Amino acid sequence: MAFLNWLLRHAPDIETPVPPTPVVLGKPDVPAPPPNVPDPDECENLEQVDERGEITLEPVYCVIDYCDSSGHQTRRRITLLKASRGPHAPMLMAICHERKAMRTFRCDRIECFITDEGEVIETQEFFKDCLFIDLADLCPDPVEAKVLGQAQAIREMLRPALSVLVTAAKCDDEFHPAELDVICCYIEDELNSPKFQKLIKGVPLLDILDQLTTIVEKMRPSREALPGYLIKISEMSSHRLDRLTNALRDLILADGRIVAEETLLISELAELRASIDGANWPDLGLPEIEWE
Repeated sequence: MAFLNWLLRHAPDIETPVPPTPVVLGKPDVPAPPPNVPDPDECENLEQVDERGEITLEPVYCVIDYCDSSGHQTRRRITLLKASRGPHAPMLMAICHERKAMRTFRCDRIECFITDEGEVIETQEFFKDCLFIDLADLCPDPVEAKVLGQAQAIREMLRPALSVLVTAAKCDDEFHPAELDVICCYIEDELNSPKFQKLIKGVPLLDILDQLTTIVEKMRPSREALPGYLIKISEMSSHRLDRLTNALRDLILADGRIVAEETLLISELAELRASIDGANWPDLGLPEIEWE
């Protein structure tokens, strides 16, 4: 369907250029890995991991400083995919944009994460504060362990819709602040619904909103993942589909610029919604304009 084709055209793949490496604050420069030179840790990608410990991550784009088994340090631009238990240390599977390929990194060899602004974040702090993951998989405080588990469940449920919204927001190569506000309002509406209130019990709502906002700003949904996300969206309740479609409408209007493809996106989602329950799609209130 055209809606899927629209998203696939605008979602990045492994060949899509990524932002340049930021200037890192208060840390010596580290080179990118040399091209066409095998990684010393390449064999580690073949090690068996414990699938029960595997966690699917948001497609967050970030920069890491990594020290391989030979002691060579490199700075890499990556998009996160999965975290899992490994035979020797927690493992991070990601797209390495320097290699243009999937790579698995030992988390104990990731020296730090680097934000777009050049801020350096310690590895365990990044996983815990940004991704709700305790790398040690041990939490002496059972209340804290419960909070992390609830945050992970909420993140998993919101990932398909957020991936579609972020792809739509970035389709013109600009993530406008007003578009981010729309997505944040969508998250808040979802979290205030009965389905999520059961999960949020005991977890500060503002903390979850802050963490999810941080993730949304860095998300870079891949072309390969979108069909699966759309299948999950098609299984949403009518109330959740209404909220998502209203958010898409507000997103299209947020930056004050509408292109013809954006209305096609809305009409195709309307067809998807109608095909599920046969309901007539409500008027979304898009203004009459001259299309770009």
